Amino acid sequence: QYYTRFKSYCCEAYNILRKSSNLILNLFHLMAGSNIPDIASDPEKGILK
Repeated sequence: QYYTRFKSYCCEAYNILRKSSNLILNLFHLMAGSNIPDIASDPEKGILK
């Protein structure tokens, strides 16, 4: 019962984030040039697509 509810919440959260994925990725792209340590661009930490 608890696992089924957890799985349902995970799927719901995934679908909500997926609907806004373009906005979220654009915001991170804009923040990449900032001086925020965990968001700033670092080629060694980047993921190749």
